[in-house]
Amino acid sequence: MLLPDPTASLTFLTSLHSRLSHPYPPPNETTKEPTPAPPPPAAEAYALSLSSIAYGKLLLGDLKGTKEAIDQSEKLLEGLDGVDSVVWAGFYGVSGDYYKVSLNFEGSEGKEEGGRRSGVSFVL
Repeated sequence: MLLPDPTASLTFLTSLHSRLSHPYPPPNETTKEPTPAPPPPAAEAYALSLSSIAYGKLLLGDLKGTKEAIDQSEKLLEGLDGVDSVVWAGFYGVSGDYYKVSLNFEGSEGKEEGGRRSGVSFVL
């Protein structure tokens, strides 16, 4: 299902992400006992959903939110062994697009040549 509104897409992805178990859950507040971690594929699903949320934020122009989601996903993926290539592809895809946009945005500020801005425009 394709959602034409990026805000609706991000809301949908965030609601799906909230249903996933965190791979490193906090201890139980009442008993202070550690909460058992979910099975291994749950961590990959969690990281992949973070990458999808990061992409949604990137489409909306939220560079700070995108970077935070990318950093969370990267930290999680680096701690896992044998991560499926599809999960890494999602992470690297949004990371590459984020750095293209952020470097173009930061790198083209104030740099003009003959009345035109230098740098490459990037359209998602």
